[in-house]
Amino acid sequence: MSFDALLINTSNLIRLAIEDFGETSETAEADVKCRIEYSNRIVRNFKGEEVVSLAKIFYPPDTDIDELTLVEFDGRRHGILRIDRPQDSKKQHHLEVYVN
Repeated sequence: MSFDALLINTSNLIRLAIEDFGETSETAEADVKCRIEYSNRIVRNFKGEEVVSLAKIFYPPDTDIDELTLVEFDGRRHGILRIDRPQDSKKQHHLEVYVN
C-alpha cells in the first residue's frame, strides 16, 4: 500500500502574504490530498507554549506549508500550531501539521 492511498481527505491551503502598509493578500491551493485525524491534544506551538490542537493532518513531504498558512476543511479555517517533518533512515516521509 502506498502512502498516497492513505490520504483520504482534502483540504485547502490559504497562504497569507503581508504586503506594503501591513495589508495581507491570500493565495489558495484547493483540494490538497491529506489525512485528517481529529483529537484534542496538547502540543507546543512555534512559540513553545502549550496549546490544545483540534486535529493532526498528514500531508505528502513535498507540500509547501509554513506557519503563516491557514488550513481550511469542514467549512472552517484553522491556524497552524506546529509542523513536524518525520523521516525514515534516508528521507523525509511526510508532514504532520497540528491545527487549532
